[in-house]
Amino acid sequence: VTANRGPGLDGGNGAATGVSTWKLQPVEDTRGDGGNSGFYRLVDSSTGRTLQVAGSTPAAKRAVDAVVTVGAREADAQPLTSAGLGTPGGSDQWYLQRVATDGTSLDGSTTYRLVNRNSGLALQYVNERMRLEQQAQGDTTQYVTLTVR
Repeated sequence: VTANRGPGLDGGNGAATGVSTWKLQPVEDTRGDGGNSGFYRLVDSSTGRTLQVAGSTPAAKRAVDAVVTVGAREADAQPLTSAGLGTPGGSDQWYLQRVATDGTSLDGSTTYRLVNRNSGLALQYVNERMRLEQQAQGDTTQYVTLTVR
């Protein structure tokens, strides 16, 4: 995964670096047969830490302009049941929204927007930090490219 025209992430404050290799790790569907839920964690290949949103409260982790950082894997979501209301997943869960970069066709596109599961906000490189921002059509600073290695 190459984020936003090239910058990767450093080890903790959202600052861009030259290179970073991330592995997409599917999040298990806790309601179904345990298959892929359609959400992913981005795991740093060298440290095992995940891409996640910084903040001490759920509201802070869902706010526009929240800094994206790396840290230990967060807890999975717990579904609503007859015994409880469930809990949201960690801020380290993302989905890939494919972007058409050549006209309107998605065929063959390897360009995506990384959208946070909890907030619906996109990863964007703003003011020298990776942050959560409102999704903006055509904003290339919100694009990531996936490469198979």
